[in-house]
Amino acid sequence: MEEIIPLKKENLQRASEILARAFEKDEFVLYIFEDKKEKFKKLAYLLKCALKFGLLYGEVYTTPNLEAVSIWYPPNEYRRPLWRMIRAGGLGIVMKLGLQVVSREMPVTNLRDEIRLKHVKEPHWYLYIIAVDPVHQGKGYASIILRAMIKRIEQEKLPIYLDTNTKEDVPIYEHFGFKVIEEVILPTPPRTDIINWCMLRK
Repeated sequence: MEEIIPLKKENLQRASEILARAFEKDEFVLYIFEDKKEKFKKLAYLLKCALKFGLLYGEVYTTPNLEAVSIWYPPNEYRRPLWRMIRAGGLGIVMKLGLQVVSREMPVTNLRDEIRLKHVKEPHWYLYIIAVDPVHQGKGYASIILRAMIKRIEQEKLPIYLDTNTKEDVPIYEHFGFKVIEEVILPTPPRTDIINWCMLRK
């Protein structure tokens, strides 16, 4: 764990912009932000709320110079009652991003959670997000975080769950011992081509 550090609150904005750059061309992001106006700014705000939620109820780790950012949830901590979402800035999401973005994002997020709980009923860690700043991709920074957290969680003898809609990431996670347990077409009308790979490391 010496190779990764908890995210400091003063780096929250910088971390949200790193995540926004990493996910700017993600297929699901392109779907929920159909209106391209101020897309990056809005995406960074949404991810900033995700980081706040992670800091409040999970664990957020980065590499020492913020090349990579990750959000992890210990067993039974990823729950999203309204009061938790408000505390992490949920009201601002509706005001700043608009109802269309929320109405597109929420059903998919709810489905992903249902699938996770369907497959993994025992206590487990949930890797919610891991991303590398595009200027540092391909240099092994995601691997640093993954190796450190896997080593820690192995000592707890707990499984790790994650999901991704990026096909190229699947073999990377498989290299670290994750296995695909389900492929789901995300409910993103009119699109029917965004696949979510649900993966588990026992």
